[in-house]
Amino acid sequence: FSTAISLSPESPEPYNGRGVSYLALNDDDNAFADFNMAIKLNDRLAESWANQALVYEKRGDKARASKSFARAAQLDPNYRPASDGLARTRGG
Repeated sequence: FSTAISLSPESPEPYNGRGVSYLALNDDDNAFADFNMAIKLNDRLAESWANQALVYEKRGDKARASKSFARAAQLDPNYRPASDGLARTRGG
């Protein structure tokens, strides 16, 4: 089975998408690596930051999760997962 999507090594979206799949499979290490690569390729995507924060949150690192959720919210103030994540990790 082959996908019709052409993946560019410079594009963050495939890494972010694969990271979401890893997260769904509870493979936090590979998810985290993919979210970090997506951020490295383009640090202006709120979704990648929020996804990275989810891994931090799952690992119990609320301080780092909060920072990543805050960055996502800064990039896109209307991105609900970022504001919801901030509320959870900041306790408010």
